[in-house]
Amino acid sequence: MAWCILTCFQSIAGNYKISGDVEIKEGTILLIVERASGRDTIGRAPLHDGKFVLEGTVAQPEVALIAVEGYEGGFLFFLDSDAPYTMVLRQNFSEIKGGKLQTAYTDYQALVASLNKELQELKGKIEEESKARHFRTVSELNKQLDELTQKNAKKIDEFIQLNKENLLGVYISCLTARNTGNVEVMEKVYSDLSESVKQLTPATLLAKQISILKSLQVGQEAPDFVLQDVNGKEVRLSDIKGKIKLLDFWASWCGPCRLENPNMVKLYNDYKDKGLAIVSVSLDTDKAKWLKAIEADGLPWVHVSSLKGWKCEVVKRYEVDAVPYIWVLDENNRILGKQMRGEVLRAFVSEKLN
Repeated sequence: MAWCILTCFQSIAGNYKISGDVEIKEGTILLIVERASGRDTIGRAPLHDGKFVLEGTVAQPEVALIAVEGYEGGFLFFLDSDAPYTMVLRQNFSEIKGGKLQTAYTDYQALVASLNKELQELKGKIEEESKARHFRTVSELNKQLDELTQKNAKKIDEFIQLNKENLLGVYISCLTARNTGNVEVMEKVYSDLSESVKQLTPATLLAKQISILKSLQVGQEAPDFVLQDVNGKEVRLSDIKGKIKLLDFWASWCGPCRLENPNMVKLYNDYKDKGLAIVSVSLDTDKAKWLKAIEADGLPWVHVSSLKGWKCEVVKRYEVDAVPYIWVLDENNRILGKQMRGEVLRAFVSEKLN
């Protein structure tokens, strides 16, 4: 296949030029790259009737994002200086051409789409046969599904191995590892990287993710923070006193959170005199709705929020990707557990405080 020859890119620092066409007629186009320290806008250009031209210099290949200022999302591509880029960007369609890395990335996307199509077709057959109660056929098809899944994983791995010394291969392997959320998997992938590519951004982001997740493991000290309470007063987590502290991430718009709140109230009332404290961090962006939910659910403990929703730095620091999300801390802010609710949480608190 064509992508098999794309294994030894030699990148040279130099100039880039991007010509593009987007649906939005006026505005500003941003060229964004992600560093371990955060996102960095390295280029911007005006939109004229949906057309733009971006020019600049790049010291090394970058995983980049083209976005329109003031709009969410963007289009990911591989920026290099080995060829000019042309882009047609639409909400449901995009075509980005230019550079060997970008061409290889397009081939990779096509490969993944093809493999996923095979899997979906087979899963569709399994569903049909299940409805027809053809269980022997379903059993055979499930075996085929397992074999196809392994075969597809091998093809992806072959692609990564062929590109393991360039930005594309490092990006795919590191992103795949990060998406598992498993520290051991991440550490294995990182250790397998050569020293020469560990300096590339995807590898530095993986190393940062490993460090963050290890700092959030049981036995580690919970990251301290300061947020404002319902009255605008600053509250520091480490200043909250309690033998057991629950750090509860929630929101007024979160149905499961609201359903869990009666359990939390009962737990708090039963154990507050024995040393239980609760700090609820809201992902709300509307203060009035936040305060209304606190009152409606009768939540008598400490409440704080940045009112920035998922963009709250505390939410990001604690790797909260869904709510409710509860952390259990001891009196010294050491992490005892996380993601416990209902009877499991009650049993844990009871064991610690009784």
